[in-house]
Amino acid sequence: LTIQEAQQVILLGDLLGNLYGQAADFFRHSLEADIAPVQTGGLGHRKAHMAILGYIDSPISWAIVGFIVGVALGVNFVSVALVAVGLGAFVLYLFLHGPAKRETEGKLFAACPVFIVAWMVGFVVHNLVL
Repeated sequence: LTIQEAQQVILLGDLLGNLYGQAADFFRHSLEADIAPVQTGGLGHRKAHMAILGYIDSPISWAIVGFIVGVALGVNFVSVALVAVGLGAFVLYLFLHGPAKRETEGKLFAACPVFIVAWMVGFVVHNLVL
């Protein structure tokens, strides 16, 4: 690794650590809200919960993360490992999301291929720019 690549890996590790902590908090709060929505803050808490799910359900948010990983790292072991982690997170999210609804299933399942394509576009941009 070069010094620049090592610095990118460290920054990405910090970013992923923060994202992991936020995701763990989100899923903990999500489960608490599903178990007892009235006891954990009433309707306001439920609306905030649905707004966060709306961002995670959106293929755009998955595309942004894939593109950032591709642009930041290009194609290397760390980048591929992060994409594998992202795909595992997607499967876990589908499991936690529950059964798909007819109105939202296309948007929900589109996130995975959009994530991969955005990562590929990101590493193409990385190689063209750098």
